[in-house]
Amino acid sequence: MGSLRNWLILGTFIGQTCGASFGFAAQEVGVDTPIKALDPIESPAPVAFGPLTEAQAQAVVVKVEAAYPTPSDVPAAPAVTPSGLPATPSPERFKIGDIAFKLRKSEDQARLAAKSYKEVLDADIGDVEAGWRYGMACYFLGIRVAKTQPEKTTFFAEGRDAALFAAVRDPKCAPCHFWAAVNMALFAQEEGYMKTLFSLKEIQKHLEASIEVDPKYMYSGAYRTLGLINQKLPSMLGGNKAKAREYFDKALAGSPDEPLNYLFYGKFIADVEKDLPRALEVAKRGAALEGIGPERIEAQEAVEELKQVVVSKKF
Repeated sequence: MGSLRNWLILGTFIGQTCGASFGFAAQEVGVDTPIKALDPIESPAPVAFGPLTEAQAQAVVVKVEAAYPTPSDVPAAPAVTPSGLPATPSPERFKIGDIAFKLRKSEDQARLAAKSYKEVLDADIGDVEAGWRYGMACYFLGIRVAKTQPEKTTFFAEGRDAALFAAVRDPKCAPCHFWAAVNMALFAQEEGYMKTLFSLKEIQKHLEASIEVDPKYMYSGAYRTLGLINQKLPSMLGGNKAKAREYFDKALAGSPDEPLNYLFYGKFIADVEKDLPRALEVAKRGAALEGIGPERIEAQEAVEELKQVVVSKKF
């Protein structure tokens, strides 16, 4: 019964595996000074999907240009940084959405990011970058902002469909496959056990496709998620603890600067391999990570949880 219970809540764990992956490291985009957090723009109410007001757009652009000056000798940034997020400086059409997403700790900013990405996608349904960005924003809204089950389902469904369509347009798009898989898993969880079961192979397929293109995307998030699936899934449904360990190993080796890789690997060692001393050593390494900027709110939360583990000596 325990393994089945773990399987039933797998979607929640999958949501947690990509939470701490968000981050915009200054060295990844050629900026000499760390990217600073900005005050949220003023808004009269939580932003609903619809056209941006001129005042909102101008306020965000002004903040972007002030916080992210581009020296003349800095080459054009790639569409996606090594950590897996939109590059800085952002392409013009994503300038508003990307800065708002970095400020996603504010619900208003998280909604603004999704709205801005959706506007770009509505203008050109074939815009692959807009598709995966909207999928990423919908994931965050569903996992962190939505208050009701229908609202969660709507966000996850929209994020899934946007990322899936983008993946069809560009099969070599790692972010497209990753966010399609994550939103698919979370949507299935909201719909129930059988929906999750029937979606599993498709979820794994997209995670593997993401790895094939860029194994380090989202701080090796696809490896981490596949590890969790194999850990939590009962063996009769395809779960494999040996594979889980292999995936966690690869996640940690590929992205040793991601706290969540230590947190989930430590939990695996403690819960599955029953080796608490070694699990605590993994936790200590993760808790000692430094240089995590304020915009990486999920990574900071993972570090704090690891520190609690070290102090309490239990996962």
